[in-house]
Formats: sequence, structure tokens, C-alpha cells
Amino acid sequence: SSAEMLPTGQYFDEAGIFTIGMGTSATWMQQGWEHVIRCSVNYDFVASEMGRMIEEMGITKIAIMKDQHEAGLSFASAFVDLAGDHGIEVIAEESCELDDTDLSSQVAKLIAAKPQAILISMTANDCGYFVKQVRQHGYTGLLFDKESFYADLVDIAGVENSDYILFANPYVTYNSLDECDIEVMYDFLEKYLDAYGEMPRTEIGYRAWDALMVIWEATKLAGSNDTAAMLAVVPQIKLEGLGGTMDYSGGDGEPYHDVSRFLLLKGTNISWDKWFHEGGYDEYKAETGNEY
Repeated sequence: SSAEMLPTGQYFDEAGIFTIGMGTSATWMQQGWEHVIRCSVNYDFVASEMGRMIEEMGITKIAIMKDQHEAGLSFASAFVDLAGDHGIEVIAEESCELDDTDLSSQVAKLIAAKPQAILISMTANDCGYFVKQVRQHGYTGLLFDKESFYADLVDIAGVENSDYILFANPYVTYNSLDECDIEVMYDFLEKYLDAYGEMPRTEIGYRAWDALMVIWEATKLAGSNDTAAMLAVVPQIKLEGLGGTMDYSGGDGEPYHDVSRFLLLKGTNISWDKWFHEGGYDEYKAETGNEY
């Protein structure tokens, strides 16, 4: 994770070990480590996409709930920095520790600020507790999440409380194989189901698989598993990962540069684009009585 990569990355780099980090914070990839690359998405890219999505929905006043994890802090900071470019005002911010379970005080303050929507920048089970409690306190509005609100979090919050969570991400979790129509992801899910007897509950398995595929591709291109040889061919790596095309040709060690927009509704992740452009936003407003 990002919290682990930030303090340990320098030691892998100094030891000359070819290292692939799975965390999503921008911070640890800005340290100049020559032996470290990423296999997941940089959430600074996601923050920009989130800003565009919120702007397109006509929302101008946002409240932020974050935790103290490196990835949560980094994403919240990146979003605040770019919010003004999209005509968005951050009117309130609250935070918690990762192991906090009672978030009623933060929830009350955020709701009292009367935001048009709430942005969640949280990284663990605390996110599920927040969604459950903000709904129990009567908030029926949109919740924008820095990452996918995966199945384990839905279990904590409850399906009935998890509607209208919006996010931009390379991939999502699925309830069953039938929900997936992406060939490379379907093949992975079949293998995972055969091995573990259940569908992935988080996206961590996706990142680990992508990391292995990058290592495999690097050894093939380099013709060996020598660190220097593998690092030399990284800019040549371009393959289909579980979240789309992984392209390292930019030379920055970042594979994913595009993300898709999703919406969680009735326990299933659906396309935001289809929902938004086919009347889903208007249906949501009619259902909840909310202006946004």
C-alpha cells in the first residue's frame, strides 16, 4: 500500500531491487527512486477525472471526508488543489483515523455544512462505516469516492445505504461472472473463482495480478530477470491489464493514464456515462427530491 511504500521504497531502491508498488498515492512515486514503478493507478489522475465529472453534473459545493492514510490524505489534497479549476468550492472537511468506527460527530458537521455532494477520501473499513452512518443520519445525496466502493465495504454499509456512490477507477468488483463483459477481466475472475471459490471482495487481487503480468512482460522483453535489464525495457512495456491498457512508454513508471466512471446502484457497479446520459441523474433527483 502507499503507507508502506513511502517509508520502505528508498531501501528497495538503494538495494537495487526491481520493485512494483501497488499503492495509489502520488507521493511515493515522486521520490526519484530509479528501481520502483507502479502497477496501479495514480490517484492524482483520478482526482482530475473526478473534478471533471462533478463539474459536468453541475455541482459546485463539496464537503470532504478523509482518513489519515497516506493515500487518503494525498487524494484529498490533490482534489482541493484542482477544485477551483472546475468551479468547485470545498465548504467543509472532516477526518478520522483508519480504525475509527464511530463517525457520528464528523457526519453531523458535514451534513450541517449543507454540501451539494460529499467526497470520500478514505482507504479502509472506515469508509464503509462512514457511508452507513451518513445515510442513517438522513443524508440522501450523492457520495463521490476516491476509489471503487468494493464488495467488502458494501457489506459494512449495507446495500440499501450504498446507492449513488460515484467514482472513477480502472476496475470494479463484481458480484458474479455474469456481470463482467470484459474478456481479460473475465478470464482472471474465472481463475480466481476456481482457486478461492468466491469472487474478489476488493481490488487488491487485481493489482497483484497486474504486477505479475508486468514482471513477466519485463523478463520476456529483457530476456532475463536481471534488474538492470528489466528496468531498461520498462518503457517498452504495453499490455492489457485488468483495468485497460498498461503503458509505461511515458517513462514515469505509471501504467494507467485513463479511468472509467462508475456508479454503484442496488449493489451493482454500472456505467456512469450510460446512467448520466440516459436520464439516470434526473431519475435520482425525482426519487430523492435533491437538486443535486
